[in-house]
Amino acid sequence: GIKWPEEGKKRAEGTKETSTEAPPKQEDQWKIWFGGDVQSFGSFNPSIICLHSLESKAVKRASIPVMKDIMWTTFDTAKILVESGEAKPDDFWTFCGYAGWGPGQLMGELERKSWYMAAADSQTLLKELARTASFADPRAAGLDYWNLLMGMIGREDAAAASSGSFEDLMLKEWVRANLLPPEKKRAAAGFLSTQEVMKMSEVEQILQRASQASRAGIALAPGTLLRASDDAHSPFLLDNQYFHKSILLIVVDDAEKTVGVILNRPTTKGIEVIVQDTKTRARRTSKVPLRFGGEYAVKDSPSLRWYHCSPQMKAEKVGTDIGKKDGVWECTAEEAKRAMGDGLAGPNDFMVVSGVSVWTKGEKGIARGIQGEVAQGIFQVVPQRLVASAFKLLCMQGVLDKAKVRASLGLSDSAWRAVGAKDGEERPSDDTDGTKKEEVVVEAEVDPFVFDSQVKVKTLADDALRSWISTFFLGDY
Repeated sequence: GIKWPEEGKKRAEGTKETSTEAPPKQEDQWKIWFGGDVQSFGSFNPSIICLHSLESKAVKRASIPVMKDIMWTTFDTAKILVESGEAKPDDFWTFCGYAGWGPGQLMGELERKSWYMAAADSQTLLKELARTASFADPRAAGLDYWNLLMGMIGREDAAAASSGSFEDLMLKEWVRANLLPPEKKRAAAGFLSTQEVMKMSEVEQILQRASQASRAGIALAPGTLLRASDDAHSPFLLDNQYFHKSILLIVVDDAEKTVGVILNRPTTKGIEVIVQDTKTRARRTSKVPLRFGGEYAVKDSPSLRWYHCSPQMKAEKVGTDIGKKDGVWECTAEEAKRAMGDGLAGPNDFMVVSGVSVWTKGEKGIARGIQGEVAQGIFQVVPQRLVASAFKLLCMQGVLDKAKVRASLGLSDSAWRAVGAKDGEERPSDDTDGTKKEEVVVEAEVDPFVFDSQVKVKTLADDALRSWISTFFLGDY
């Protein structure tokens, strides 16, 4: 018979429990599948269950029926069954996590054709899935199983038509990022948390901030321009796609946060400005594109921010500099109208931005605002000599519409490339104060193509940005 430990006896009696134990030493014999995002990998209390169609009385006594010929049991119970010789690891379909729906939610998704109802012989289905599990490649993201099921319900043509789609490629990249062994990333040592910094005296805080700025290569003071990473695998492929190939202006950097605005994301809205010519008193209406600067708002700050980089307006003190006199300046709407009325500028000399992007300097993190992301290569500092030309190029972007998406992204991409470091140009180093800083840098080799496709990951990231713009700016769902 089977010797059940106390916990195993509970499970044999049909009580579902969760396991926090690591997979057994023979982990090469057990294949764990992602069952859903609830109590899944990385969860404090992961739920691991095993489906099977075994028929012995001992196994049935330790399992709960799901449907005809298919039962489930816990991972711990399945291990006991294997140790007792009642089963083998490949008899089980083992899942970590599950998907959950609220009342009526799943029915609504079925009505919207988000799911297909499949009527298939349960015994045949489970055995076929278990058979193919032994040679399945996790990088395929389960699409091979989906194709198998679609074939079993007579929808081969629909499966073939969607093969290699944007959604399929994004799913593969999601699996690479979340279910495969993590890729090692650049990490700079020596970045203290906010909690540690706040325990220091004011003088020590200033010295610490200067030291951390040196470790990242440059002080990220207000007025600094950044560009998003040009890595083959964009850090913004799966989340916050609006940062992909973005150009960012730092407007605030203090002890608690870094605040920046994205400059190269024009929206479908424009700000109409009525300008009165100072000499003729004639009135005219102009439109300046409204740009998306980020998903946050800062309390007690203007909802719309006006920026320019015009030497003529700087000479006439239109607005104030944002930390760098030769960089981008901020002004009010009234100052902008007056400058246009005086003939100092036109609508294309200004950027109007709504929303900001915020990086907090949390107690537990090492990021220290955006400083740590620069140290990790997620963002790169733009040389000051390139700021004015990039600003001028981006001012050519007009109000966005469906016909102008490609042209707008083309200008954005051109500006993003133009402010990148050129061959032979010196990058900010990590020893700017003359001493070598301790830093751990491990670069993982990354395949530039999405698995089993001819699509480069960087091309997919471009498509993901275009999809984000189409969804949130143009309303194409």
